[in-house]
Amino acid sequence: MKLTCILLTLLAIYVIGAFLFNALIFLLSYYESQTTQFTSGRWKAGWPKPNGKWFWTTIKEAPFTMFGLFVLPFGLINRDEEMNRRRGNELPPVLFVHGWSFNRICWWVTIKKLAHINNRKFYTVNLPTTKMTVEKQTDFLAKRIDEALAQTGHEKIVVVAHSLGGLVTRFYAAQHGTEKLDTVVTLGSPHYGTKLAYLGPQFVGGIVMREMEPGSETLTKLAKVTLSNIRVINIATVHDNFVMPFDTAFLPGAEHYVLQGKGHNRMLVDSQVIGIIADTLILPPQEKKAPKPAATKSNSSNATVPKKIPVATAVVEAKKAEPAKTKAKAAAKSKPAAKSETTKTKNTKPQKSDTKKAASKSKTPKKTGTKTGK
Repeated sequence: MKLTCILLTLLAIYVIGAFLFNALIFLLSYYESQTTQFTSGRWKAGWPKPNGKWFWTTIKEAPFTMFGLFVLPFGLINRDEEMNRRRGNELPPVLFVHGWSFNRICWWVTIKKLAHINNRKFYTVNLPTTKMTVEKQTDFLAKRIDEALAQTGHEKIVVVAHSLGGLVTRFYAAQHGTEKLDTVVTLGSPHYGTKLAYLGPQFVGGIVMREMEPGSETLTKLAKVTLSNIRVINIATVHDNFVMPFDTAFLPGAEHYVLQGKGHNRMLVDSQVIGIIADTLILPPQEKKAPKPAATKSNSSNATVPKKIPVATAVVEAKKAEPAKTKAKAAAKSKPAAKSETTKTKNTKPQKSDTKKAASKSKTPKKTGTKTGK
C-alpha cells in the first residue's frame, strides 16, 4: 500500500511538473512570437497572427510533454518490415526521422494516417539524439538510407524529419551530397537555432543543446550548405513551444507552410500537417529538376494554411503573367472601341464627300491603339 502511494505521488509530481514546464515554455514562445511580429520587416504577409489560441494550444500540447517519456520503450522495436508487407514499391521509399529525445514511436500516428499511400515503403530510424553530436548521428541516418534503398531498389528516398531530425538530414546532405535524396520535409526544425537551447543543460539534453543554440559552430557550418536539385518543404507553427522564434524553421528557397494553434510535438499527429505530407508523397518522384512548388495548391480539403512561393519563383511567375495580362487588357479595351466605331458608322449622317468619310474612319483605330499601349 505504501509503495502504491509513493508511486502515485511521484507520478502526480511528475505530471504537475511537466505541465508547469509546458506552460512556462509556451510563455517564452508567446514572448518570442510577439517580438517577431512587431519587428519591422520580419513578419511576412499572409502569416497568421499569434495573438490567440495560446491557452488551448498549451492544453493540447501538454499530453505530449507529460506522457511522451512513457511511450519511448515501444519505439525500441523495429516494425518496418511488418509494416511494409502490405505496401507497394512503385515510388521511392520514405524515411521518417525523429527529433530530440524521441525515437521512431513518435511517427506511429502519422504512419497510421498515411496508410492510404500504399505505393511507397515506409522506414523509420532511431538516433542517439541525447548522446552524440549532430555529425555523428549522421552516420546512423546514412546507414538507414542505404538499407532502405537496397531493399527497395530505388535510387532516391524521401525524408520526413521532425525538429532535430531536420538538422541531421542537412548534415547528411553536407557529407554525402543530395544524390540519394528526392524530397526533404522538415517539421519545426530549428535550422537557425532556438533560444530554448540556452536553458537546456548539457548533462540532460546532451551536446546537441549547445549545437542548437543560435549562431553555434554546427549551425554556421550548415548555413553554408544548400539543398540543391531537390524539393525542400519547411512546416512551422507560430505557436511552437520549442523553436524560438518559430521562423528559424525556414530555409531560403524552400516551400514554407505556416500553421497556428499547434505546438511543437503535436505537429506529429495533426491532420493538417499530415495532409501536407500526404500531398507531397502522392506527387510523382522528380528526375532531374525539382518539381514546381506545390505550395500554390490546396494541401487538403480543410486546409487553411497560408501558402508561400519562394521569391524567385514568384518573380518568374509574375513575369510570365505580364504578357497575358497586357493582351487581356488590350482585348478588353479594343471591344468597346470596336462597338463605338460600329455605332458611329451606322448613325453618322451621309457626308458630302468620300474623302471626309475616309478621314473620319481612320481616326478611330489610332485612338484604340493608344489606349491599348497604355
